[in-house]
Order: sequence, then C-alpha cells, then structure tokens
Amino acid sequence: MVLAAMLWTLQGCTHYSIVAALPDLDEVQRVWNYCSRCVVDKRCEEREECEVDTMRNLPSALNHAIARQHLDIVRYFIEVVGMDVNTIIDDTYQSTPLRISAYYGSAKQLEILRYLVSAGADVNALGTSHARTPLLTAIWKGNTEGARFLLAHGADPSIQSDRGWDACMFAHRWSHWAIMPDLPGCCAKFLDKRWDGDPVEARVRPPELIAACRPGV
Repeated sequence: MVLAAMLWTLQGCTHYSIVAALPDLDEVQRVWNYCSRCVVDKRCEEREECEVDTMRNLPSALNHAIARQHLDIVRYFIEVVGMDVNTIIDDTYQSTPLRISAYYGSAKQLEILRYLVSAGADVNALGTSHARTPLLTAIWKGNTEGARFLLAHGADPSIQSDRGWDACMFAHRWSHWAIMPDLPGCCAKFLDKRWDGDPVEARVRPPELIAACRPGV
C-alpha cells in the first residue's frame, strides 16, 4: 500500500488539467495517463482534481485542439482516449468537432476536417446556431475547400439554416459566390432571366456571382 502510494506521488503531474496541457502532445499524454488511472484508484489523492480538471474537460480540450490546429492531439483524443467523434464539444451551439473544424479555412484545418470524416463524423449533424450544419458553417465562414469536401462526402445542401435558407440561399446571403457552382441548381436560380431589368438586380445578381457561375464569360 505504501509503495503504491509512493508510485502515485512520483508519477503525479504538476497539474491535472487536460486543457492546460495543450498544445504539447507529450504533456497531454502525461496528464491523461495519470488521471485516467487516478480516477479509478482510491489510493490516488488527486482523484477529485483529475475528475474535475481532466475527465469533465475532455470536450473542451478537443475543442481547443481543433481550434489550435493540432491534428496529432485530435487523433489522440479520438483514437487513444476514446472520445466519440460526434460528441458535443461546444454547449453554447451544440457543436460537434466537425462543425468546429468547418468554421476555420486553413490548410491544417482541412486536414483535421478530412480526418474527422474518415473517423466517422456525421457531416449533417445539427447544431443550434444560425449555421446549423458543418456545411452551412463552412459557407458562412467562406471556407470554400472545406465546403466542397463536405459536399463530396455526403453533406446535404437542402438542410436549412435557422431562418429557413438552404445552402444555396445561405451562400448568397453571405456573399460566398465561389461555392455556388458546387451547389446543385444554385447558379441557375440566380442566373434566371426573370432578374433582367429588375431594380434590385445588382443586389440579387452582382458581378461576383455572375463571374463565379459563368467562369470565362
């Protein structure tokens, strides 16, 4: 018993927060390895700290890892820690990891987006913000490559935003012209001749839209 207690002390961490361990993968591993054992061992004096600062904070830690673009840590949480790839990691808008990743448009975030989909992420998971799905989120933030990837992997462009806009109308609302040719029937909706001569044509069918939908014209 004494030896076991000494081992816990020697192996203990200077802190027990999985979020504070970011973005160092080695530190994340150290905190997780210690706390995942500590919480099930009555001899561990830091059980409460590990429960509060690590076990309950795993969703927040995964959120931070995605936001900070650390694919290695994201993979660790999913593959080693065993977190559900579709777990809610943002309570405010009921966001999954995929929706958080779709919010960003960098090359590193696209790698994370691809990994999450390969790991089984639901491309049509619904949140509670105005951009309710990963696809709508990517469109809202101008993440063209992310939106295209999601469309190629089953994202449904007919799912509507909180105001009843499908992906096409949502792209128009947020001036994301580049994605409109990738949305079925979207360009045709706005290139329809009925807009010719309309007083609001410049707003409904601006030059940027025409350039995106009629490349080379």
